[in-house]
Amino acid sequence: MSPNPMDVAETYRVMQQIRLKKEEKINVLRKSRDNGASPSQELPGDPGNAHLGKEIDGHV
Repeated sequence: MSPNPMDVAETYRVMQQIRLKKEEKINVLRKSRDNGASPSQELPGDPGNAHLGKEIDGHV
């Protein structure tokens, strides 16, 4: 007996929603991590390399 196409479509839709929610959470975490240090707290470094100068303070 083959699965009901409507059930398959509903399952796929739910899985897509779960995947999108996970991606949103990851993006929010990534954004908050990137904006974590305000410019006044950062050590002067190479503007072209965001990590340069932060190793000293441990904010890699």
